[in-house]
Amino acid sequence: MVRAEVSRGRPWRPAIGVAMNESRPRFVAIATDPYPRRLVVLHWLMAVLLVGMLIIGSIMAGRPLGDELRSTLVLTHLAVGLVVFALAAWRLVIRLRGPKVRAPTGHAAWRWRLAGMVHGIFYGLMLGLPVLGLAVWLIDPFVPGPGLGQGRLWLTEAAGRLHRLHYLGGWLLLVLMVLHIAAALSSRASLSRMMRVSFARGPG
Repeated sequence: MVRAEVSRGRPWRPAIGVAMNESRPRFVAIATDPYPRRLVVLHWLMAVLLVGMLIIGSIMAGRPLGDELRSTLVLTHLAVGLVVFALAAWRLVIRLRGPKVRAPTGHAAWRWRLAGMVHGIFYGLMLGLPVLGLAVWLIDPFVPGPGLGQGRLWLTEAAGRLHRLHYLGGWLLLVLMVLHIAAALSSRASLSRMMRVSFARGPG
């Protein structure tokens, strides 16, 4: 028999269950209140947009210069990136202004710290990559856009470096998404919370 003593303080704080059929009590974390609906929608919307951006970027990279489809994909990629930037900024404000969450019972401290680090890099990429992409679109003469670097060697070289950073950042984002999914799948409780609710105001 398991008796759960539920803390009714802040939203979605884990309850602590005490196993009574053992010689020594065993404490386990039990998920309680769901996350707010707006965070559920925001989480999955951002996930879909990020996957879409990666797909569009991979297709776009394989198209030749001057290709009409490539030009359309560049503008789509740019527009979606700016939407991701706005949503990530909004999500970060909610995260910083919301109540803090204690690490859940039963999880190793290093996993909680690693999750926080991964999500910090996530936010950095979701905010930084759209800015890099916008800069590339503005100055790179080989990208369908204003081409402000045309005839200016230093701007053209800067655009090339920014383009490479943007490309590498996209691959890093993909790696972090895979790690994020793998971490959720490694824990049935985490997977259940992710399917029911989404990102919390803790590292998630």
